[in-house]
Amino acid sequence: MILAGALEKFKSLELKMSEVYLWCSISFEDLELRQFFADMSDEELSHARALENIGKLPVVKEANFDIPDYLPERIGQKMAETFARLKGEKGLGQIFLLLAEMENSEINQAFDSILKGINDAGIRQVDHLNTNTRRHILMLARQAEKLGLAEDVRNKIGQISVTDRDYFKLFIP
Repeated sequence: MILAGALEKFKSLELKMSEVYLWCSISFEDLELRQFFADMSDEELSHARALENIGKLPVVKEANFDIPDYLPERIGQKMAETFARLKGEKGLGQIFLLLAEMENSEINQAFDSILKGINDAGIRQVDHLNTNTRRHILMLARQAEKLGLAEDVRNKIGQISVTDRDYFKLFIP
């Protein structure tokens, strides 16, 4: 798959995650919780903007991207299914578990891999991109702790892994 095409697909998935958090934001009365979810939505928007900015680079236009063509669609389907389940939940614990499930999907691994591939290729035009999923997941973990959610919920969030930054091979020679 050509990287520019993959970036566009992953950008739309990041926008969908932003929509999930925005939906959470408007679904609660508590102002602090609403702000938290709005901030998480903004984080996802920054991921989408980062992918869009990367896609504008001339060096990226024709670069190969070693990723199965079906993967963005599979991620999108799983996100849609989980979002539908999330909309039916009222308890914060279950909502956070479903958010953790979405955050632990391949979308974050792909996003981090894209950034790593850009950095490994020495493309300096994106040095200013310091967006990463670790900060985003830490925000989710801190909020679960602050809300006093059950230990199993906090553990599930704590197990979200974004350490496999070489998930996809970029810029195939």
